[in-house]
Amino acid sequence: MNPDEITKARGEVIESFINLETLINAIISQHYFKKVRQDFFFELLYNQSFNFGLRISILEKIVPEIDKNKVEKLRKLNAIRNYFAHCGPEVLPNKTTDVDKEKGRVPHPSDYQKTIDFDALYREFIETEPEISAYLGEIFVKLRGTLLEKLPPRN
Repeated sequence: MNPDEITKARGEVIESFINLETLINAIISQHYFKKVRQDFFFELLYNQSFNFGLRISILEKIVPEIDKNKVEKLRKLNAIRNYFAHCGPEVLPNKTTDVDKEKGRVPHPSDYQKTIDFDALYREFIETEPEISAYLGEIFVKLRGTLLEKLPPRN
């Protein structure tokens, strides 16, 4: 991926992941209150300290029959989201003498010698996200939540 493609994919991955987190938040609220409460969402679930790991831990407790394979896929989607959200910019090799001819790369955070393959990560995210989104939607509906087909118009 070139830098412009990474920027576009970054937005898509982050936006899609926000939707997954919103579904998890809706499941948590539906479980505890039998409805989605805005005050609970904004005061607790959207708090910056209420991280993804905590959401998953709660989800596993309140949905004891949860598919562990799907939880692992959800964790992988979060890892991919983190690469897109936190890794960059491209760097050039130290031995560069002609910057215009050198190709930059984004080093992997756990091993600087490796390069992050944004193409592969993006493909994996796009292939996996619909399955996990549908699964979370099913959990929400089983808890008697109502999914909207489309959002109401904005004022």
